[in-house]
Amino acid sequence: MPRRKGGLALLVGIKRLIVRNISLFSDVVKNSIFDFFHKKAFLFSWNKLEDLENINIGFDLLHKYLTSKDFLQITFHPKPLKESPAYLLLSKDDENNEHRLMLFNNGLKRLKDNGRYDQCFEESRRGEYIK
Repeated sequence: MPRRKGGLALLVGIKRLIVRNISLFSDVVKNSIFDFFHKKAFLFSWNKLEDLENINIGFDLLHKYLTSKDFLQITFHPKPLKESPAYLLLSKDDENNEHRLMLFNNGLKRLKDNGRYDQCFEESRRGEYIK
């Protein structure tokens, strides 16, 4: 990842891959959950990835290829494939970023505490922020 003075990025699940001495990480912004979607008629269980080796897994977007009737036949497995935290990442090269990070974390906590955080995500899922 190139270093840019004052640069910021939202990273999902690669915190441990970035060297700590070049980046400041916020508190967890969101936990992303990656689910297995499948036809309701196809029941399976799994505990580790090796349990899935004889199952054909597609990576296409559901909404791109399925009709609304098809969606009625789709469900998701209760065990997520992966959960991955997302963070705000700020460069240590900018001396103001520690203060920005403190402000961000305080604001994030306030949004979570007063319920606005969850409300914003629900509104986003409903498409309310799309013009």
